[in-house]
Amino acid sequence: MLIDKGKEWIENWKANHQAIADLFQQRRYPEAKEPVQYYTKQLVLVLGWLNDTELIVDNTLSEKITQLTYAPFNSQERIPFILQQPEQYYCYIQLNELYKETEKIYAKVAILKQKTRSQQ
Repeated sequence: MLIDKGKEWIENWKANHQAIADLFQQRRYPEAKEPVQYYTKQLVLVLGWLNDTELIVDNTLSEKITQLTYAPFNSQERIPFILQQPEQYYCYIQLNELYKETEKIYAKVAILKQKTRSQQ
């Protein structure tokens, strides 16, 4: 199930985000750019799976995120901001917070889906 795959990717972020933080701490900004972009795109996919829809990183992403039932607060503004300036430390901080918020939303949705299944 895709929702389980999304949870795996959140765990992947949790296991690897410190390496990105270390790049910023060492002022290796160009090297941090690619992993920030990669994990941001993964987050977009996770949000799509969480909402049973397909999200693609394109110029309509903000609009599509606005229409999602389950998404972190202001993610329609935060995600494009990260994608525009991935080599900035503040974008890494935003991405980390988005993953934390998404993990909490995942837990909520899992409980809701479990309740729905048990009521059927």
